[in-house]
Amino acid sequence: SATGIIRRQPDVLLHRRPDDITALVALQARLLDALWPVLRPGGVLLYSTCSILRQENQQQVARFLARTPDARIERCRKASAMQWMAPASACRASTAVTVSSMRGW
Repeated sequence: SATGIIRRQPDVLLHRRPDDITALVALQARLLDALWPVLRPGGVLLYSTCSILRQENQQQVARFLARTPDARIERCRKASAMQWMAPASACRASTAVTVSSMRGW
């Protein structure tokens, strides 16, 4: 939804409607569900958004964990193999969540 960048790009408010959020939350859920089966056993999925909305962040992750029994939440590791994908600042953001696969363990 880009609500996390409103301070720097206030025109986001002009382009977003309430219905957009519902559609984006559904799209994010479909993306998570589609990516999870192709993640290797023991793999890590980094979920990060440019949003300050709970339904795109905490609630989205909670719903994903509820419907994905072989997933668990981890602390975001700053010094890891995935550092090239996510800057250290992403690990400090409340919108960055690392979810690990427990399949095959």
